[in-house]
Amino acid sequence: MALQAANTDVTNAFTNAVTDAYATVQPTVGIGTALLTSVPSYDLNLFLNGILQMANGAPVEGLVNAIGMPIAATAGLVTLLAGYEFLVLTGTWHPPPTPL
Repeated sequence: MALQAANTDVTNAFTNAVTDAYATVQPTVGIGTALLTSVPSYDLNLFLNGILQMANGAPVEGLVNAIGMPIAATAGLVTLLAGYEFLVLTGTWHPPPTPL
């Protein structure tokens, strides 16, 4: 009986540790995916909007927007996502999961 109880305790502790680690890694993967896929796509769309402005008769404004808007968007989104990542890693975004 004591061996079975020890086995159960060790298994539960290991399961809880893996669950806690996964709960931290999952938002980190989502943030990384957003930085590597969504942000560059958004930047490209902003750049193309600036090029379209240039083609539609506003060459200076379009050039400024084609260069400046993606830079500004990237700076803002990276800062925001870094803040979310900080909250995730410090555990202040939500308390850690409670063991079952």
